[in-house]
Amino acid sequence: MFLGGTVVSHPNRAQVAVCGHKWWQEFYVQRPEHQRNPSGSCFVVDLDKPNETPVAIFPLSESSQIGLQIQQNTYYYSHSMSGFSAAFTPSGESLLLGAPGFYQWRGTFLETEAIPLGINGLLKERFVLNQRSTASESYVGYSLTTGHFLSGYSSSVALGAPRDKNYRGKVYIYNYGSNHVFNDIEGTQ
Repeated sequence: MFLGGTVVSHPNRAQVAVCGHKWWQEFYVQRPEHQRNPSGSCFVVDLDKPNETPVAIFPLSESSQIGLQIQQNTYYYSHSMSGFSAAFTPSGESLLLGAPGFYQWRGTFLETEAIPLGINGLLKERFVLNQRSTASESYVGYSLTTGHFLSGYSSSVALGAPRDKNYRGKVYIYNYGSNHVFNDIEGTQ
């Protein structure tokens, strides 16, 4: 599972998200085509209530997505490694997860449903940014941060893609509200 590979703190509450990007789903157990697909997982722990069960997040694991795991030697959700990087949204309402293995290692980021205050349970993702315009093995979502670094008013998301642009790397900067690419910065070496 590699639990603790990513740890982030909530900006306003005594909560911590702990992720393990190598958590896997198993398919076709006891059959020759047995698969272990590292789709990742995260847990949100309320530090004020240490005896309560953490909120569990298992992204890209719904049965409707299983058919898109691997098709014609193309990996879609199966090796997403969600939680490789993570950050709470600036408001702290939900958690963003970097998933560099998504869609043939192009990568993406996911946003969870709103994290309930004091309520435990399974959360699902509500947004997947599809990076079809990036090259295979770009690893978008390898690193991720949020903030107000484009203007003092709008929230932004910056995603690292260390293998994009012929392995020189690239950083994508999104306007959080519209998920529109505002800027990208390419490596020069």
